[in-house]
Parts: sequence; structure tokens; C-alpha cells
Amino acid sequence: MADPIYFPILRAKAGEIDAIGHLAPNTRSLTRPMLDFPLQKKNDARPLAYYFGEKIQEIKKSWGTSNDTYLDFSRYEPDKTLPDERHIADYVFDIARQSRLKAIPVVAPLSIRGPGTAYFEVVSRIIARDRRGMAFRVPFEYLANRSTLELVLGETLALTSLSPQDVDVYLDAHSLSLVPTESREEFALSEILRKAATALRELRYRTVIFAASNMPDSMTHHEKGTVLRTPRTEFRVWRRLARDPAFSFLRFGDYGIIDPGQVEADAPVIPPSRIRTATEDEYILHKGDRDGIRAISQAAAANGMPPESSNSWGANCVRECAAGYGDPGGPAQWVAHDTNMHIENTVSAMVRYIATDTVASSQAGTASGFPWLQESLGLTR
Repeated sequence: MADPIYFPILRAKAGEIDAIGHLAPNTRSLTRPMLDFPLQKKNDARPLAYYFGEKIQEIKKSWGTSNDTYLDFSRYEPDKTLPDERHIADYVFDIARQSRLKAIPVVAPLSIRGPGTAYFEVVSRIIARDRRGMAFRVPFEYLANRSTLELVLGETLALTSLSPQDVDVYLDAHSLSLVPTESREEFALSEILRKAATALRELRYRTVIFAASNMPDSMTHHEKGTVLRTPRTEFRVWRRLARDPAFSFLRFGDYGIIDPGQVEADAPVIPPSRIRTATEDEYILHKGDRDGIRAISQAAAANGMPPESSNSWGANCVRECAAGYGDPGGPAQWVAHDTNMHIENTVSAMVRYIATDTVASSQAGTASGFPWLQESLGLTR
């Protein structure tokens, strides 16, 4: 089995869960998603335990039980419990274990997952049972100073009784719009990342991942019928380091095609139609009227997005919609198509800079007519 190289942080919502279920086998083997549970909507009458239980079954059906995934609760209070006073992480990981999911818990500094240590105590129990270690999301504010970085890492290791060899660390800059202006530029950010990644490598952490997103938020001015292009700074920063053999260990993650700070509305919303794609250097965002998905699919195809070389499930769905015979779908389907394209394209881009035997072996022997490419055409089920 190939070692993963791409570590996207995705919402555990229908669109994203559907997207990872349609990944090509070689892409799936090189991807390890983090699924961050969204807050249950206030108008959702299901008990919270049912809500989480159904999410786990959706993830199992889509992702399967062969490859690892991370499960996180960053949107919930760290001491959130069910009515029976059982911590939600304890409950979710028990269900995941029964479902044979290879799930890994996620933590963040005590300043974020506190006050108190309830969350870390739960994670420690999960680690002791499952023996898969954990992931640690380190916010940008801790990355520039090695002493501060080591201090927050050491504090978390002490709370979970783990060694660095059992921990995957996300150097998580989150939304780059929130990073100080002087640190946001590509060269400055790459230098901060270079020092932080070097420190973690010397401390022998299991995996080191740079994660960030320059995807515009929903408030960015983008008129319907227009194309918005935004630099994909996070990938350009990772690429700058990945070209250096000394940083061949550094992996990459982003937030898919959703702004990391997006807040889920409780009230019904009527979103415009969207197609969100990316190259190595920029995001290309098409936006149209609510019922204009076919028109913007045609515009995207005319602009070469998705590129003709892309044979992902999501890309085929966009092409079929543009051609007039594909199901136009709705917001959840648009997210699924775009997220699937994004993951496939990102992995394809990354393998150009990570020349490893595991990458090569993951790509060998995969038939071009594999069913995941045909599903959108209705040829397989």
C-alpha cells in the first residue's frame, strides 16, 4: 500500500463524503482525508447520537475500511457530551471501531481544546484502544518561533502520553486571509514553514503536513456570470519546498474547495451555482444564477476547466452537465463534483514533485476504464 502524500481537511458533509467515495484507486491510496464534523443544524430533530451514527455510516459506505482517515470535532466545544454525559468523541470512535473504520483522532493546543483536559483524556483512551496514534493541528501563530512550537507540542504529548513517532502534525495556517500581511507572501510563508518543518523533522514526528487555503470566502466580491481567479498560494509554498530534496518528507493539505472559515447557516439559503477548480498556481471560480449550472459548466469547459486530461468522476460530471445530458444536481452535488476534481488534480500535481517508489507503485497497473470513471455515464453501479 502506498504512503499518503495529500492530507485534505474536509467538512464531514454529504458533498465531501460523496467526493472521496468516487476517487480513483491510486488517488485514494495517496490521500488521507481529515473529516471535520459540522455542527448539527438547530432544525435537525435527530438526537445528536443518531446524527453522528449516521455520519459514520455515510463515511464507511463512501471511504471504506481499508485506508486511514482522521476524524475531528473542531466546531464543537471540547467538553461536548451526549445527554447521557458520554463525550461525543468517545461515542463516535466507539461506533467507528464497531464499523471497522481506521479512524485517527485529532487534537489542537490546550488553549483551543480547553479549558480543562476532558478532550485530551478522551483522545488518550481512544489512542490506547485503537493504537493508531493521533494528528495534531498546530495553528499558524505557533509556527514562527521554534521554542513556542516545541512548548505547545510537548504540552500536548504530555497530555496524551505519546511519543513524536506516533503523531502526525499539521502545520495549519488555516485561511491565509487571516495570516498577518507580512507573513502571507509566498517567500515569507515558505521561510516560516521551512523552519517549522525542519524542527519537526529533527524531533522525529511521524508525518509533517503543511495545510492552508487561499480559497476566497463567501463575502468576496464575485459577480454572477464572471470568473474569479485567485492565487493558490498554499500549493505554491509547498511546491517551493518540495523541490528541495531536504524537504521530501513534507506533505501537503488544504481545505478542498471550501473557505476554511465558512459558517454553516441554520436558516435555509439559496446558493448560486458554482464550479470551483484549481491549477497548481490558482483557483478558478465560476459563478452563476441558482439555475445556471449548465451555463457555467459550458463556460468552464470552454475555458479548459476541467482540463481534457482530467478523467475524474467530478470532471466527467461537469462535462456531461455542459453537454446537456448530465444531471445538473444541486449544491451538495456541486460540492461533490468540485471536491472530487480538486483532490484528483492535486494528487496528480503532487506526484510531479514527490519521486518516491510508493507513488510509482500506486500508479502502476490501474486500468484506464476502471468503473469509477464510468459511473457518471450510468454504465456501472
